[in-house]
Amino acid sequence: MRDIPVSNHVRSQVSQIPAEERRRLVERCIEPHPHKAGRSEFVLGETGAAVWSIIGYLPAVSGDIEQVARDCDVSTDAVIAAISYYLDHEAVINERLLQNRGTDEQ
Repeated sequence: MRDIPVSNHVRSQVSQIPAEERRRLVERCIEPHPHKAGRSEFVLGETGAAVWSIIGYLPAVSGDIEQVARDCDVSTDAVIAAISYYLDHEAVINERLLQNRGTDEQ
């Protein structure tokens, strides 16, 4: 990908949270899409927002997790869960972001 959706700063920020806590956040906040298969389609349970869309929005706000939470009307924990999920599934989510870009450019 040309743009790195999750900056090193954000990676470092999230990596400071203990792994077990990140795992619990993912289990609590992230779930499969009810109608679309695949790890790239997982969503935030509280709103149904796609993880890939949350990740794709991060660069627009310079990786400000709290700003993403405010703008997307989700909890900060949900944004952290989305980032944690992304860090475990980067390749498939990056591919999904590229697919979305292709759709936007058509």
